[in-house]
Amino acid sequence: MERDITSKIERLEALEERWGVSLEALSSSIEGPDDDGKCKFKLSGQVRSITGLTIDKDLRLVVTLHDGIGRVVNMGEQTQSTDRFWGRDPFEFRFIIHESPCKIKVYPKKPWGS
Repeated sequence: MERDITSKIERLEALEERWGVSLEALSSSIEGPDDDGKCKFKLSGQVRSITGLTIDKDLRLVVTLHDGIGRVVNMGEQTQSTDRFWGRDPFEFRFIIHESPCKIKVYPKKPWGS
């Protein structure tokens, strides 16, 4: 059965402002565990430019999942590139995990090699 865990999402709005974007329409869910003790995690949302229809620089979207004592137990990232961005861009992260996270952080970051 899928459970909504959207309330566990934390945005880092100072970083969003620095990159000229807003992370919106965020939702997260977890399904499981299955017979092997694994759960399916999903986070989705959209990146919206707060300065117009484009973003000035490529950026990475980072998602970190944290356990009850604050350790990062899973993470993922995606690149949002200037040449494919127009106003808003949806994104989705999916992971197989062993337990429901206590905290989910999602934020923009400088791309590798920049």
